[in-house]
Amino acid sequence: IFGPWTSLYALPPGRSLDQCRLDIWTARDGLPASEITSIAQTPDGFVWLATSSGLVRFDGSVFTTFDSRNTPGLTSDLIRCLAVRKDGTLWIGTEWGGFGPFVDGKFKPLWPSERHWHRILGMQEMPDGSMAVSVMDNQPSATGIYRVVGDRVIPPAAASTRRVLAMS
Repeated sequence: IFGPWTSLYALPPGRSLDQCRLDIWTARDGLPASEITSIAQTPDGFVWLATSSGLVRFDGSVFTTFDSRNTPGLTSDLIRCLAVRKDGTLWIGTEWGGFGPFVDGKFKPLWPSERHWHRILGMQEMPDGSMAVSVMDNQPSATGIYRVVGDRVIPPAAASTRRVLAMS
């Protein structure tokens, strides 16, 4: 589950895997779903999980779920991808609920004039500070890589049938 595509540091430097402990968490421990589609760690040390039952924050012992019932702005519990900006802000991408920053327990979706977002496949902060967002939609003209500059969402220059499934 861990690999070069994630910025989550699970193994302390100088330790081998046989010197570490393995814990397995399930619903009995408070994990709301067995499907985890993305993992990210914010500078405050929290580990965030994108699940089919909402966004989950893990502090090392307790799972806290943020979903459409308890989180302002979140209209979909199907969280598909996560990204952490250089400033430490967590961004979430959903299925049918858009994408944007998650700040102070609130999801702030960025909506272009068309509300057609189907599935957000990946997000990555670019060197210039903008965000690249891979979108798959039922409308081929809406599928592609969008760019977010500030609060402005810029659609792809041309329609694309190619899908970017992950970014790092």
